[in-house]
Amino acid sequence: MALVAVAALFGAAIYPQYSLCVAHTNDFVGREDFVEASSGLLLTWAIGASIGPVLAAFAMDGVGVGGLFLYTAAAHAGFAAFTLYRITRRAAVPPEERAPYVAAGRPSRSTPVAVDLDPRAPDPSEGPLEEARVA
Repeated sequence: MALVAVAALFGAAIYPQYSLCVAHTNDFVGREDFVEASSGLLLTWAIGASIGPVLAAFAMDGVGVGGLFLYTAAAHAGFAAFTLYRITRRAAVPPEERAPYVAAGRPSRSTPVAVDLDPRAPDPSEGPLEEARVA
């Protein structure tokens, strides 16, 4: 029972990590760079999702089943070290310069109209989004 509780706590702690990275990145990029920033984050995530299981398998082969947890701890320690390093290299965005949070609803129900909810998004009546809706 204790293992299930610890696994649940671990999952709850790790689940929002990508979302926090996206939010942090969007605080530092301009409106015109959202797509490029998101594609870079997705590429980084995909590389990690491809390489991570292979490295975890090597760790488990060498140490046993506990190697998975050692690998995960090492990966998160590296992530924390990189985060601390970046914190010392750049000041935080002042609160008055941050964009407001916008709840866009459940992802399973999102549509292209969801872009209208984001105050940072370009005006949809000026450009390709409006043309795509009409077509």
